[in-house]
Amino acid sequence: MTIDWDGGVVADSRTIPIEQKPLYEEDADECMAEIDAMQVLDDDEKERLHDAELRTRECLLDHGHEIPLAPTLQTYVETYNTTLWAAWSYVDLRNMDEDNYRRLNESCPQPQWSAGVSG
Repeated sequence: MTIDWDGGVVADSRTIPIEQKPLYEEDADECMAEIDAMQVLDDDEKERLHDAELRTRECLLDHGHEIPLAPTLQTYVETYNTTLWAAWSYVDLRNMDEDNYRRLNESCPQPQWSAGVSG
């Protein structure tokens, strides 16, 4: 396995020998369980993520993407575990190549990545 530019793990049939696949899957499940346990955020952490999402929204707008208004802080905190709002969820990735995606991520980081949640 290798770590990609965005911190993601590159692991697939090209990098994992078939005889090691069950071991990889067991380790991956164990890691995901640890990540899930760490994702319990208090309201202060949710407020910091909301602020980061607002900054990311402004950055994405500056880069020409149409991102709707973010929910209020109160709504964001109250709905965090049921209806997570993320500015990046409104970016149309269908025609974006890997280089442009990477540049946009480097300019406008996805706050949820730092919280262990994919964006």
